[in-house]
Amino acid sequence: MARKYKNNYGLDSFQVTVRVSQQLIELYQSLINRVETQDNCHFNKEQVQHFLIQCIVTLFAVGYDLLNQEIFILCLKDCLQGASSYDILGGLFREMAKPGETLVGRYKTTKYFSKKFFLNPVPIELILGEVKILESCSKEDWKLVNPPLLNDFLLNNIEQKSQAIKRFSPSSEDVIQKVVKPTISDFWEYKINSASDINELYNLQKKLKNYRILDPACGSGIFLFFAYQELNRIEKMLLDKITNYSSRIEDYTKVVTPHQLYGLDINPFAVQLTQVILWIGHKIAIDKNNIEGDTLPLHNLSQNIICKDAIFDEWPQADAIIGKPPFLGGSLIRQKLGNEYAKLIFEKFSNVSSQVDLCTYWFRLAHENINDSGRVGFIATNSISQGKSREFSLEYIIKMGGYIYNAITNLPLEDSANVYVSIINWSLEKPNECFLNNNYESIKYIPPSLIYIPDSSESTQDITSAAKIQANCNRSFIGIQPNGQGFFVNEKQAQDWLKKDSQNQKVLKLFSSGADLASLPHGTPRRWIIDFNNMELEEASSYQLPFAHVEKFVKPERLKNPDKLLQDYWWKFKRTGEAMRDAIKNLQYYFSVPYHSKWFVFLRCEKNWLPGNSTVVVASDDSYTLGILTSKVHRVWIKALGSSLKGNLRYTPSTCFETFPFLPNLDSNLKEKIRIATLNLHIYRTEQMEKKYSGITQLYNEFFGDSSSRLYKLHADLDRLVMEAYNLNLNDDDNNDYIILKRLLEINMNLVNQEKN
Repeated sequence: MARKYKNNYGLDSFQVTVRVSQQLIELYQSLINRVETQDNCHFNKEQVQHFLIQCIVTLFAVGYDLLNQEIFILCLKDCLQGASSYDILGGLFREMAKPGETLVGRYKTTKYFSKKFFLNPVPIELILGEVKILESCSKEDWKLVNPPLLNDFLLNNIEQKSQAIKRFSPSSEDVIQKVVKPTISDFWEYKINSASDINELYNLQKKLKNYRILDPACGSGIFLFFAYQELNRIEKMLLDKITNYSSRIEDYTKVVTPHQLYGLDINPFAVQLTQVILWIGHKIAIDKNNIEGDTLPLHNLSQNIICKDAIFDEWPQADAIIGKPPFLGGSLIRQKLGNEYAKLIFEKFSNVSSQVDLCTYWFRLAHENINDSGRVGFIATNSISQGKSREFSLEYIIKMGGYIYNAITNLPLEDSANVYVSIINWSLEKPNECFLNNNYESIKYIPPSLIYIPDSSESTQDITSAAKIQANCNRSFIGIQPNGQGFFVNEKQAQDWLKKDSQNQKVLKLFSSGADLASLPHGTPRRWIIDFNNMELEEASSYQLPFAHVEKFVKPERLKNPDKLLQDYWWKFKRTGEAMRDAIKNLQYYFSVPYHSKWFVFLRCEKNWLPGNSTVVVASDDSYTLGILTSKVHRVWIKALGSSLKGNLRYTPSTCFETFPFLPNLDSNLKEKIRIATLNLHIYRTEQMEKKYSGITQLYNEFFGDSSSRLYKLHADLDRLVMEAYNLNLNDDDNNDYIILKRLLEINMNLVNQEKN
């Protein structure tokens, strides 16, 4: 519950917000428990959520002196003494739904709040423990409650347990402002600062009045809350400048209202929370900027913040689109959202690869819905600038006339387990300057890869222009994909079967996984796998013990699989890796690396190890090739062209290997030196893993970054030779990686052109 959350409210605010959040969640859970356990319960989950909303609005109203505190305290006191909470609190809520002000009775001075929220009190009779929870909440100072944090806690702890898509909420106001300010604030500040007369300023005032902001996946409303605070700050900035030109400032009427904000979400509770947060945000903005404005009644945002599916429903027109669309890897969409929903997505976006991250669709839709002078700012997974997700989002945006003018990559979210994100801002108007990764020096262009190579020509400044080199094709592979835990057996079981029938060695293989490569000495496999490869059923059944095992443990699961091929060929792997097997069968050994990794250290692997799909195989037994793959030159290429979601990168053969420019005509003497340096490194690493009984990852974690270590020095020796081979003369410079990328991209293009000719 108590996640890190940086904010401008202070530590006291954080502690108060955590306490009231816990109390409200406890109240909710108590009521939901009654719904689930009591026969003929006269209220349901949706009514409990609405009651919680009524309580939150009331508590904020008391905190901000919009509702007489004594009235609410007496209501709770009577309930504690046995009075009906439905009668007492329900009576208060009914008064809050009446236009005007209550002039007599126990609710005297109560003002009109909202018919939407209070007209029909929920038929809930609180029990004593629930009233006590509400009383405890009422004793807190609700002016200290942080509305965005409260909504974030409530949505993630009340509703998200039943959601297929986890909302990785931004962990701080700073992260959200990195979206809001480049999208909204910078645009308006430039306009206001550039205005040189009163007519221009009044014209800007009219435009500000009609300015619309949309969050198409609004969740608990956090982005819209901070966008509204910024919009009010901008109005104050505009008002101050108008004051310098006009003496009629007393006639000024506030133009910014919550009705300029729009939001979409599939969760009805999230929609209600957003409507509430924007009301209290309106009150906070008025007080903070000292601008006259009405706080009551609550703005009716039923037509602004609506429960709709942003993928399929029409979006409201907006000048700025902001937010954080839901993250979900393409391979998980069908599994998490269901076959029917996934089918509808894939049908609507039939020209988009089904392997892209779910947030990719929001990027396309946002670009299609923004107006000519509008701007967009989204948080997305790092994969948005990688592979297919990049192709169908950022590349699409630029192809369709958009410009990325601000981007931040590899930004960690503190409240999400090792999740790294990117922030992307783009527009249809060509920017005068662009900014990448909080660098105050502007650049001329941000490419879809979000990697800018300085001093490059237009044709070579985007690393994504690296093309596949034919000579590299069919040399790197992802391992086999079993699709069934029943294929795996332990060492004892495998050895027993081999003793009973030596022919079983044809179908029993040591299974090489990414975890083994990373954590065990030499990367030696710890598991065996039953491998019938492409055998027909009759041939597979002749290996009686392994076949019986697969029939017992794999077949039942496969028959439940919606994939007809997996049902029909239940004894075979989902992906058998025939091309990979052919490529390595005549080698002494092959090189392999974990698909996901921190260091991307390729290891020699025995040819009788069967690589799994958590590994990437390079079909070579030449130490020169291993040396290139182990060098800094290749690591820089991986960092630029690999893909990622969490802190570790993913080595994708199609982008990391097939595009990498190996040197076909390198001097044989230099090539031999690289082989020797690689062999020296390999021997030392092997000795250290055996002595320490550790895997390659632990070895590199401990010693690779230490310039006094032997490991570091051996890598430095290898790197010097590889740099020489690629004609790279580098100094201690922050731009070294960009210089390497520029050189590699040039060689890549030359090799591709040579192959074409």
